[in-house]
Amino acid sequence: MKKCFALILLLCLIPLPSLANSWGLRGDLLEAVMTVDTWNDYSTITKQVDNIAVMGSRYHNALMLVDDDVFHVYPTAVYQPGDDRGKQISLSGDNDLFTLAYGDRESYTFMHNGQFHQLLRAVIGDFSITLDSNASCYRASMNDENLIVQHDFPLSRFNISLFPRSLEDVHRLNLMDAALEPGSSLLGSYGQDLSSGIRLEGQGTGNAPVYSAPFGESSWRAAKGKAAVSLKGEMWAHALYTNNEGDSYALIHYDVSERTQRYGFISAGQLSLDLDTLPRLYPLQMPLRAIRATYLTDDPLVSQYRQFEAPEGTLFTCLGLLNDDYAYVSAEVRDGHFADGGEIVWGFVPVKDLELFTSPVSDFASLPLCGRWLYHSGLEALHGALILNEDGTYLCDEEFTVSSQLMSSPSGTWTLCENNPDNALFAHEYSHVIIFTANSGEVFVRGLRFEDQALILGGAQGFGCYMMDTPAYSPEE
Repeated sequence: MKKCFALILLLCLIPLPSLANSWGLRGDLLEAVMTVDTWNDYSTITKQVDNIAVMGSRYHNALMLVDDDVFHVYPTAVYQPGDDRGKQISLSGDNDLFTLAYGDRESYTFMHNGQFHQLLRAVIGDFSITLDSNASCYRASMNDENLIVQHDFPLSRFNISLFPRSLEDVHRLNLMDAALEPGSSLLGSYGQDLSSGIRLEGQGTGNAPVYSAPFGESSWRAAKGKAAVSLKGEMWAHALYTNNEGDSYALIHYDVSERTQRYGFISAGQLSLDLDTLPRLYPLQMPLRAIRATYLTDDPLVSQYRQFEAPEGTLFTCLGLLNDDYAYVSAEVRDGHFADGGEIVWGFVPVKDLELFTSPVSDFASLPLCGRWLYHSGLEALHGALILNEDGTYLCDEEFTVSSQLMSSPSGTWTLCENNPDNALFAHEYSHVIIFTANSGEVFVRGLRFEDQALILGGAQGFGCYMMDTPAYSPEE
């Protein structure tokens, strides 16, 4: 009897997976979740499919997946607690093709393309976005109208709350991505695993104050003015910025908790690494305006916590772009609200809630733009002709290229804006910015200038030179 009791006691003390598994998980996913204590207060909110499940706690939900023995956690791929849209979630499929569904009217299907998971099809009511048959681009459809979407949707960067839900959203996102593309590498190039920055650890002792902007005490500081990072702990450094006072700050991000990260600046002198290894930060200075009530966060990749609410009409200065979903912006705040003359805050605002705050040039009669232009020289691989009409429409050969990019549609509209060199979008030598909006939905934004009777169109990839073939017809002639 004593031996039997001892055996029972011994079994109770051994942390067998079958006893410790309160999540109802199995296989590789169970092993991954059990590795750390992070997920102890989580529970499954969908059934497990292959090595995939959605798990959640009181304040946080995440899609969890084991792929090629690597454990991935994607918090932005699912709705968070408090969002009623997430109450009807279900999961079906397997590791190669699975679907997240929210009732009968909303679903997202992801496929494994041999390297990583990416969106195959999204359906939201009558609106859908689908990867085309040759996997070259996404197409949005609604009421028999179709547009090309200038986005990629890998699962690692999928943000369900910021996903476009109308053709109007697609139009705006295409324009914003094209206009802000020069600032897309401001915070580093994110891979499929969201890796970016230089990982640092053991940079010193004590804590370093973390400011939202590289201006020290003039900057807003999170955590009720007490945000700080341990110099002993882990952080990722992105870039170095030297302000007008000559003070250098390093842009970093670090884990605040198991469910929260923070982007901010610390004095570069507190880091022990060679600062020359960090790229220099050269922000854009593009004026943006909120088209609807929105928010600013310092944690765009995990919690997306709203540090500030931004009413419709709020003006921001765009510094760059993060993962096509968030614009990195500058503003001023006082007493918890955006206000001129307050503390400087740099943070992230959803791109889908913003528009360019620029005034198109309506009187371009003095500029010899309208007519038929032929490719002459530059970095173009293909030749072609472009006709700019006075009514703001264009026609082109299907092989016409604009600064090393093939025009996606033989027709569309064009808009001209003055180039403000302080915006850092295009170099000083470009007098204007021209925006091509193809009927297919794609948008190209290029710098424009005239040089020796030639039209020069330039972008991040180089420039192309075009010569007038036939001037536009004028009724006065």
